[in-house]
Amino acid sequence: MNKKELPIGTVVMLVGGSKKVMITGYRSKNADADKVFDYNGCVFPEGLMENIYCLFDASQIEDVLYMGLESEEKDNHINKLYDTQGVTDKGMSAAPTYG
Repeated sequence: MNKKELPIGTVVMLVGGSKKVMITGYRSKNADADKVFDYNGCVFPEGLMENIYCLFDASQIEDVLYMGLESEEKDNHINKLYDTQGVTDKGMSAAPTYG
């Protein structure tokens, strides 16, 4: 992989954000704009709440405050996700390198 995807559970601050965001998933599509975002997340520490979620790209991450669990399972999941979506560059868009 060219760039390192942050694991689920990672807590980040987004550029211009006022709340922390915890990563809860990858490659989510915005139905309104027909755009696929690198990550989805929930506000932290509140967690998942009905109809409140964040879709964002790696380039929007200003700071990593807490790193989630790195594992072979995560890497395998990411690889399968990219393979099923036909993504050839297995790295997030303009992703900074962490850890």
